[in-house]
Amino acid sequence: NYWFYLLTTGGSGTNDNGDPFSVSGIGISDAQAIAFRNLTVYLGPNSQFADAAFYANQSAIDLFGNNSNQQTQCNNAWYAVGIGSSTPTGDDPAPYCAVSYTADCTDDDYINNFDFNTIANYNSGCSLYGYDNTGISTTVNPGQSFTFNASFSGIWNEALAIWIDFNFDNDFADAGEMVYNGATSAASHTGTITIPSNNAYGTARMRVSCAYDYTYFPADGCGFIDYYGETEDYTVVIADPVCAVSYTAGCQYGDYIDNFSFNTINETGTGCSGNAYVLSSSTTSVTEGQTYTFSTQYGYYSQGLAVYVDFNQDLDFNDAGEMVFQDIVSASGHTGSIAIPLGTPAGTHRMRVMSQYSPNSFPSDGCGYVGYYGETQDYNIEVTLPPPSYPYCATSTDYNCQFSTNIDEFTFNTIQDIGSGCNNSTGYTNTGMSTTVTTGSTIPFTTAHYTYPMMLAIYMDMNQDNDFGDAGEMVFVDYNTNYTHSGNISIPTGTSVGPRRMRVLAVYDYLASIPADGCGYFGYYGEVQDYTVYVAANAGADKFLCSGASTYMNADLPSGHTGLWTKIAGVGTIFTPTSPTTQIKNLTSGNSGTFVWNVTNGTYSSEDTVVINRTDIPTNVTVTNVTPTTVTFSWTAAVDPDSFWVRLTENCTFSGAGQNFRIPGNVRSWTATGLKGCYNYCVKLRGQCPGPIYSVFSTPASFTTTGPVSCATVNGYSVSGVQGCTYNVSWANGCVTADSFRVRYRSGTNPFVSSTFTTGDNINLNLGVGTWEIRVQTWCNGVAVGLSPAGSYYTISNCSLPYAVSLSQNSGCNYRVTWEYCGASDSFRVRYRTGSNAYLSSAFTTNNYMDLNLAPGSWDFRIQNWCGNAVAGLTNPFNFNIASCRMAGVEEQFSNLVLFPNPTTNRSLLNFSSEVDGDYTIAITDLSGRVLRTTNGTAVMGENTAEILVDGYAKGVYFVGLTLNGVTRQIKLTVQ
Repeated sequence: NYWFYLLTTGGSGTNDNGDPFSVSGIGISDAQAIAFRNLTVYLGPNSQFADAAFYANQSAIDLFGNNSNQQTQCNNAWYAVGIGSSTPTGDDPAPYCAVSYTADCTDDDYINNFDFNTIANYNSGCSLYGYDNTGISTTVNPGQSFTFNASFSGIWNEALAIWIDFNFDNDFADAGEMVYNGATSAASHTGTITIPSNNAYGTARMRVSCAYDYTYFPADGCGFIDYYGETEDYTVVIADPVCAVSYTAGCQYGDYIDNFSFNTINETGTGCSGNAYVLSSSTTSVTEGQTYTFSTQYGYYSQGLAVYVDFNQDLDFNDAGEMVFQDIVSASGHTGSIAIPLGTPAGTHRMRVMSQYSPNSFPSDGCGYVGYYGETQDYNIEVTLPPPSYPYCATSTDYNCQFSTNIDEFTFNTIQDIGSGCNNSTGYTNTGMSTTVTTGSTIPFTTAHYTYPMMLAIYMDMNQDNDFGDAGEMVFVDYNTNYTHSGNISIPTGTSVGPRRMRVLAVYDYLASIPADGCGYFGYYGEVQDYTVYVAANAGADKFLCSGASTYMNADLPSGHTGLWTKIAGVGTIFTPTSPTTQIKNLTSGNSGTFVWNVTNGTYSSEDTVVINRTDIPTNVTVTNVTPTTVTFSWTAAVDPDSFWVRLTENCTFSGAGQNFRIPGNVRSWTATGLKGCYNYCVKLRGQCPGPIYSVFSTPASFTTTGPVSCATVNGYSVSGVQGCTYNVSWANGCVTADSFRVRYRSGTNPFVSSTFTTGDNINLNLGVGTWEIRVQTWCNGVAVGLSPAGSYYTISNCSLPYAVSLSQNSGCNYRVTWEYCGASDSFRVRYRTGSNAYLSSAFTTNNYMDLNLAPGSWDFRIQNWCGNAVAGLTNPFNFNIASCRMAGVEEQFSNLVLFPNPTTNRSLLNFSSEVDGDYTIAITDLSGRVLRTTNGTAVMGENTAEILVDGYAKGVYFVGLTLNGVTRQIKLTVQ
């Protein structure tokens, strides 16, 4: 790196274009220095030079064949050019990538002021090569949002980009890590950055880059950015707002929570979190006043358990009742229940699940030091108020009806809700109670309250739009507090038939007014009860929209009257004619029937014609305008149902993932979006009417979306087993072409691991047991351009099928059957036979081998693994031919492997017998087959002893393998 200085000393003349210029006489002391990078000296054809030289430490570097230390004259202007070495300032960004500019910030293209949360770096000026601000830090919490402000030198406008390494993997290449991309140059930039709500905790790098002549910012924040600009790196500490916990040794020796379930959370095989304290991304929604069960299972060792919930949302667990479970008796698992107290605020609450190997007690506030071994897992749970049936709004009040401020009686038509008492929440418990009224009728109601006088409001969703906010839907209100209320509710003539919600709201003391729309907060002390009201036409249903021979329609009697329905003509048979709702069955699509209602206690009489015409199945489903992501399908139907129910599924497996949506009943064509390229789909649809009643589905229509798409995001992939813990990830159906791909994968909330790059559409990974998040990354022109969506998980069972079955001779007719496996099955046994004889079963073993006495013959072996006292799998047959029970060569000289002590903590001795001299190798492997240590030695005829060192190994099961003269045998070693 060098600095070049150009000093003007005065003169005038013309340049190569003939334009006049002059340089006033400037003394050396007044000369201005200009810094250059990649200096280029251009000599035009009309330029005149008396001499040209660079001065470097008082010695000239001749540019034009002149060795004298003279100044350079060009068009009567004099210059002195100096050169000298310089070391750039700024911190090395390692392990993060560097960025580069052609001219950096030398022409006043720099970030002068930047603030974000508590970071306030003002008047920082030009810092060549950047990265000099990592000592400036701020602390944030997951889920928080902060505004940033950046301004520049005041001379030039700049574009701006910001990255944060949210997953702490020392790059900015992951989805969501470019948090701002301000492509428009401006004097300043302002925006908001949100920390992901379930982000892990740790120290992250923030990179802030500006560029004058913006083309694009690299997606991963690396490499060349622009001709002019500057980059500044800062430190962002992502911390837990709730107190942390710690252990001496944590969960590294098998003391971890491996399985946890609570409501819809079901985490299995999570293993050790590494630091023994983690916030899980799994969440669930619970309702105040409800009780939910939980269960845990642990790793290798039994644990005690404590569970905490921050019910009052004050970011601690030290309030009364927030330790919801504690059992200091160590066990392989625990079960229990957690009640969400009534009055728990709605919103996000932290749940802490804490285990300990040998507990005397747990911290009462769930914080700080716990013990020597164990693990803590935190979860965010969402508490909701007891909701009404979707989609009606909820209500809330202070103290609800717990002090006998409730609706004790409500009567309306045939609804007789007497002595209902306080439900101690905001109600909605009575929607199963219903009544039928007719259009144009007026029905009286009465209420009675238990202990205190109340105000009352009643709402009815007349237009069936799932709210009470329309004109006329507050059908009664009385702000006077009374022990009883009575009145009338009128159903307007012309009200559409069908069910609607009625809401009855009583309040003891309102703050402003009873809500006009029947929603939200309504004061101190009160209760809400919702009911269902069916509105029928004046003499029953005018038109029945969905029916068939096996279904029925309801012919409703007018309210307050008795009588009989009689069929005059047409289809149908009347059942239960004296019930409030007469059932008319045996209907035929496309026909009609005429019925008359005869009054027995009055003069009212009415005929009603019922049209039966809504069971037609959609037909002629056709597909057009297929693209990689959209398709248009159309169909025919003789009549309009209320709506069509459409099912669009991948690979034509209608039980699998896909889209399910409704289309208005008067529509006959629709365009579906969000499809995958080069993917096979099927679409079918059926009519729907109230009830709900459906027609059968139409015949499916299949199609395949077009493609492939260049440099796009891979939308789908598949995972298939290769052998053992090796799995193949394939995105052939993702229908994307690119320069290369790689797979980003992790188990649980561990950092993502990157596979090698491939130009194909699949790659093999050694995954192992657990639940894996897998994402395929697309690369084009050396830049990551797409990452498949998050939330794709693949679970590898602890009870994977054994594989790689082999047979070796111990001595005589005693043979060892050996196999490999991935995971941790409870036990194994061998199923074996000769020829077509019945299979025999060996004893059970927890090892990966079994010794059997076998006669000569053709044998096949099948390995059966067991988990949870049940068969988990059975391999295909592996065939071996035993010609003789006599061993050949040195094999029969190698026997009697013994390890002592076993189990051990740091060392053991391996004893074995050999009747020949020879070199041997001892290999120590873990359960996955990974070789941890090898040693070599020479065996002598007779007894031999070798030392096995396992110091520093984690607790668990290992295998010691001895290879002598090409024969290998293994023995299990347990480390405590």
